[in-house]
Amino acid sequence: MTETTAGQAPGILFARMAPPPETEDAFNEWYETEHVPARLGVPGFVAAHRYKERDAEPDPAYAVVYEMESADVVKGEAYRSMQAATAPRTDAVTGGLRAFHRSIARLHSTAGEDLGDVGHPWLWVVAFSVPDDRAAAFDDWYDTEHVPLLLKAPGWRRTRRYVIESGNDHLTHLALHDIDGPELLDAPERRAAGSTEWRATLAAEPWFGRGARWLFNRISTAKR
Repeated sequence: MTETTAGQAPGILFARMAPPPETEDAFNEWYETEHVPARLGVPGFVAAHRYKERDAEPDPAYAVVYEMESADVVKGEAYRSMQAATAPRTDAVTGGLRAFHRSIARLHSTAGEDLGDVGHPWLWVVAFSVPDDRAAAFDDWYDTEHVPLLLKAPGWRRTRRYVIESGNDHLTHLALHDIDGPELLDAPERRAAGSTEWRATLAAEPWFGRGARWLFNRISTAKR
């Protein structure tokens, strides 16, 4: 795999949220003017990339990727103090969310182009729930076969893989794919990557289908 040096945050906070349609505008205003600035004020937070999910049903859905110098930033006193200070407002806004996923994750590998620290307009996020005793086999397949095949597709720019250290559900691994557009999901190279014998062997195991897939379009980026 081709390693990149820029934009491969050692740690991320990834969250996906679905506000009720009637509060969507207020949710976005709060997120842009309060939530993001508060976290970028914490030492160790580097950037925040916000996305809107394509074709989310039944409610609109949004995601954020906070890039951090380390996944341990959220364990520090500065982050805990910020959380405590902003908790009342955060609880008031997020209490009505229809869906909420949050993960703190550390970088496992990066392959593809050097996209700098801004990234790409489209993000395809694939999450898995991998048992501990199958993690090595899963990583071997994903890094050795799956990612190289995906990167053969023109417009499949980069794949960053993260291991979830803490979260609010069963997910254990995240793959963040920077792509040119939704049409890449139907590319013949992607179909080939999804139809190999190696993948079929893993897909036959019961844990393989317990993940999630989301397609997002970036709406804003803010840096510390």
